[in-house]
Amino acid sequence: MIVFYDSDCLLCSRTIRFLRYVDTKNQLTFEALQSEKAQALPALICLRQARHTQNVGAENFTTLYVWHNNKCYEKSEAIFEICRGLGGFWRIFLLFAYLPKSWLNALYDFVARNRYRWFGKTDTCTLPINQKK
Repeated sequence: MIVFYDSDCLLCSRTIRFLRYVDTKNQLTFEALQSEKAQALPALICLRQARHTQNVGAENFTTLYVWHNNKCYEKSEAIFEICRGLGGFWRIFLLFAYLPKSWLNALYDFVARNRYRWFGKTDTCTLPINQKK
């Protein structure tokens, strides 16, 4: 499972750091949307599927994407897919999946719109790209 995140966002970077810590089964790999790898397959397919267009640039993405089993998940669905991948205790958060998707994504979009103001922004990725913990 590949998790694509905005490396300019401090909230996103901190979340990825936390996920690396709790991913004891090594189910997740992480890739910054701004990286070259994110523009290659299967990442490019994922991003294009998510936006239903062939004209995609990483600068257009302000959300979390997960590529798993040849399918792309975004926003709340991506979070739930991560919880499935982590298993154990984290599966309890799947109870929220029974709420309307429109509500969940509206909450996600609200946080996404305000994340730079609330948590800050950086011009460089704060994480080593392919290292665990």
